[in-house]
Amino acid sequence: MKKLIPLVIGALLIASNAFGSSVAMYDSDIDVSDLESLNRGAKYFVDYCSGCHAIKHLRYSRMGADFNISEQDMRSSGIMAPGAKIQDSLEGAMHDEDSKEWLGVEPPDLSLIARARGSDWLFTYLKGFYMDPSRPTGTNNILLPNVGMPNVLWQLQGLQEAVFKANSGGEQILERMKPLHMGTMASEQFDQVLNDLVAFLVYAGEPSQFQRHRVAPFVMVGLLVLSIVLYKLKKEYWRDIQ
Repeated sequence: MKKLIPLVIGALLIASNAFGSSVAMYDSDIDVSDLESLNRGAKYFVDYCSGCHAIKHLRYSRMGADFNISEQDMRSSGIMAPGAKIQDSLEGAMHDEDSKEWLGVEPPDLSLIARARGSDWLFTYLKGFYMDPSRPTGTNNILLPNVGMPNVLWQLQGLQEAVFKANSGGEQILERMKPLHMGTMASEQFDQVLNDLVAFLVYAGEPSQFQRHRVAPFVMVGLLVLSIVLYKLKKEYWRDIQ
């Protein structure tokens, strides 16, 4: 129970900070049934997110079974951390004590982030970092103002500036994002990276959906057979009554 408390608190804090945001969401284009996309998303998570964040409720063994990849492939591709065992969970590289000392707060576990905020929110958040010299990290975010997380994907995305304008009530609202420096990827390529990463987080929030998809056809066939049997039974009962 104690292990669940930081997870729930982290999800609630993220949700409460984003509640009421007037920023228009991007439409994410994810396909959780695309195993290649999930594999790429898992690799992106390990490369860019696992330095701080963990997914403690997802094991490598579960991923291997669902993604149809072997332990050797997960190790060679870098998805499994060095020295990790197949039954281990996706732990972050940073220890909790170190994160509190260096950052002042423990980075939230991301096991339920997709279920708490949704895929469109995650896509918009990861795409919404902009330059802000007033912040300690040099960046800010359109969904979570004054967020402590830096833009870990800036080399891929490039750098951008947020252009705001005042509405009739004097409130500053986002008008557009102005590119400052190009990254190593074109905009379409970077969007695909975000789609892969978000798809993986959606899967991590509910890995049992794979089992449901596999079992669903058999359940439907069983219900169909049962309905036929019950219909014939009903006709047999009513024939005697009539």
